[in-house]
Amino acid sequence: MVAHEKEMMTFSVTDQCNVRCAHCLALCSPKQTTMLTADEMYESYLSIAATRPVRTVVFTGGEPTLLGEELLEAIARISLEGPVTRVVTNASWATDDDAANVMVQQLRSAGLAEINFSMDDYHASWIPPENVRRAFDASRGQGFEAVVIALAEGPRSTITREWVQHEIAPGVQFVDQRSSRAGAHPPRSADGTLYEIAHHGYSRVGRARGFGEEDIVPDESMLAQYCCCAEILSQPVVDARLDAGICCGLSVRNNRVLRIGSLRESTYAELADAAQHDVLIRALRFLGPKYLLDVARSIDPRVRMRPEYAGICEVCEDVTASRRALAALDTAKARIALDVALAERAQQGDDDRILGRDAELRTAHAGT
Repeated sequence: MVAHEKEMMTFSVTDQCNVRCAHCLALCSPKQTTMLTADEMYESYLSIAATRPVRTVVFTGGEPTLLGEELLEAIARISLEGPVTRVVTNASWATDDDAANVMVQQLRSAGLAEINFSMDDYHASWIPPENVRRAFDASRGQGFEAVVIALAEGPRSTITREWVQHEIAPGVQFVDQRSSRAGAHPPRSADGTLYEIAHHGYSRVGRARGFGEEDIVPDESMLAQYCCCAEILSQPVVDARLDAGICCGLSVRNNRVLRIGSLRESTYAELADAAQHDVLIRALRFLGPKYLLDVARSIDPRVRMRPEYAGICEVCEDVTASRRALAALDTAKARIALDVALAERAQQGDDDRILGRDAELRTAHAGT
């Protein structure tokens, strides 16, 4: 959580998970078997790092620790290349203190820098919260850069930040995940590690797509304005099938827009170059999914729009996972391309004005 989020890539290393949470965005379950190998992860990292700075590499899933030695080898090899490495885990392995200590030591010895523990009501229906406490305690004082409890919470949650601070991680500070991503963190502990509880709400995506409005905290800005998605094309993801995607907030599997191709067949440079010229991808980046949803609905009013949204990922999945919306957008690509060009020009103008103002300030400062 402390590394450079804008220069991040994510491996969704497996679709297999030892639990089947009702809100899983990746639709993972114990029945899935697809897994990446250490060689596949290392070569994919090199392919992506050849095109862009990569300062953080995240291993998630599914449950990444199910890969065993393949995960440890991938962490070790990629860590030696320089990036900060992070594992996102459900702590199912922390069945007792000894098991928790063994896994933490294995991950740390491989070179892992950051570890995140997923926690919420839906995980707790499968995995005792005590597992997270054991894993968190085992991670203290081990030299990690960050040890984080990633807490999802909704209006009806019983596992709340107050409960976690009291029962699981006493004395650990809470931070909203959006603030955390922007670099706002509690001070580091005396042992040099950042310990925090990073809080976020639920999103009705993936398996949670059918959740009701009572399960979310709506964000009125999602419908009131166009919110571009800066993560598009800036945070590559590689899934368990070695498919490359442009977003780590949604599953790219079977998503015509977010999946940009297979790394078995092309280099990342080739896939990224083609994606840069895709009008729908550029629209997501510069105008946002609500813009595309409005265009689709102007052509086909049957395209679904919810009365309220919890966040941008919900809007994006409603567009990119809808055959009806995509069919409508396919008829309007010339219009979309023009709007994107205007948005890019406006953004460039803003950037130029910011750079010009910075130059003025530097000149004024130099003269004082």
